[in-house]
Amino acid sequence: MKTMIYQLILIVFLPEYLLAQIPTLPLPTPDSKMNRKPYASSKERPVNNYANEQTKAYPIDLATSIRLADSNSPLIAIAQARVKAAQARQDLANLLFVPSLSFGPGYFRHDGVDQNRRGDTFTVSRSNMYGLGGPSLRVDAAEAIFEPLVRMQQLRATGETARAVRNKIQLYAASNYYELVRVHGKLAINNEILDRINQMIDRAQIADKAGLSKTKGDLNRAMTELFLRKQERIDLEGQAGAAAARLAKVLLLPPETLLVPSEGIYPLVLISQDKTLENLMELAVMNRPELNASRFMAGAANERLKLAKSQPLIPKLQMDYLGGVFGGGKNGFIGDTGGREDILLQANWELRNFGLGNLAQIRERRAQLEESLFEVTEVQAITTAEVAESARIAAAKFETLESAQKAVVQVEELYRKLLATSFGLISPREEYDALEPLLAIQEINRARNLYLAEVIDFNRTQFELYMAIGEPPLAALDNAKKTELKVPALPPINIIP
Repeated sequence: MKTMIYQLILIVFLPEYLLAQIPTLPLPTPDSKMNRKPYASSKERPVNNYANEQTKAYPIDLATSIRLADSNSPLIAIAQARVKAAQARQDLANLLFVPSLSFGPGYFRHDGVDQNRRGDTFTVSRSNMYGLGGPSLRVDAAEAIFEPLVRMQQLRATGETARAVRNKIQLYAASNYYELVRVHGKLAINNEILDRINQMIDRAQIADKAGLSKTKGDLNRAMTELFLRKQERIDLEGQAGAAAARLAKVLLLPPETLLVPSEGIYPLVLISQDKTLENLMELAVMNRPELNASRFMAGAANERLKLAKSQPLIPKLQMDYLGGVFGGGKNGFIGDTGGREDILLQANWELRNFGLGNLAQIRERRAQLEESLFEVTEVQAITTAEVAESARIAAAKFETLESAQKAVVQVEELYRKLLATSFGLISPREEYDALEPLLAIQEINRARNLYLAEVIDFNRTQFELYMAIGEPPLAALDNAKKTELKVPALPPINIIP
């Protein structure tokens, strides 16, 4: 009889006692601060000399990452140097009709047989000196006409290639920044999950001490999850350092620089959903620098073909003018000096190999033009395919992002309800079930990480689509803030330390 009374008292009052012993657990929200200290202390971890834990962390955001890459990248500098070289070649081609100026003294000595204009031969020893100078022009007129046009097309192609390099570097910087954000986002989620697991372990330990655990393995199951999440955190810290090193390399910063994100994670829309695939393809065909570069190279090949056709018809020009003081005499004597001028004007037409060489060159240049035109077709096909691929992935990401958001909302609501009803309660069988909160926490971890991955993939896809239509990623940031996502957005995942 006494035993039954004790059991009845235990059933009635023990749940309230257990609830009183459980610390209050505020419901975490997606934008809650996650700057808690790591759970594994330095004493728990083995000594590791590879990483310097005293390294100062430097905050960085997306816009700064792209700007630093744009200003510091050696690949962009190389592309710009090539543009300068192409501009110099353009300037040089524009000067083909400008004569060169040559000047300087000359000395001549002849000993032996000579011949006059009547054909008489005689022996003579003579010398003279000529102090002279003047302009000299030797130019292929056809080349002087068409070569500047060729160089202009090549200059434009080089400029478009440099623009393509800049776009790719900016996209590469954004991609590496988002990889850093992804790892820090996972660290933030890991912190939150570790908090909840520790709360769950507190409950499980209370129930285990009271002998109310549903199974003897409940506490072991909870501890297993705790150690797995701690192991995950250590691995994520290593990934965060590696991601920081990769981003520092892109930004040309010292490799030991430890970069951390300074802004939260949120969906970033660069191109609104009202754009059709046809609109995007039209923009890409007009703006894509790789396609424009191939068009300009085809234009250069066309001008070279015109040059080859015109060379037999347009004469080569030669003009020489020499003026100065001339003096000479017999043997080594230099005297009888006076002014002297020599002028040579000449125009000649050239048929290479009786014209057969010109025909062969024309066939070669025509084949090169055909090759360039086929390259334009190929680049245009690649460009439109990239736009279609990026646009379809971006459209899918709009939908998957919404589903991922709703999944986080549902699992957080599930956790809230269980926290308010059954996490701290004893079942009618006088048992505490630790499996239910553990499964809920695991679902939160999975849903939050999937949402994080969706946001990162969404943003990356937006940048890829923006670059696919030929626009630099840096130019998209200001307009992106004015565009709202057409799905119910969760607050950002806060990863700011």
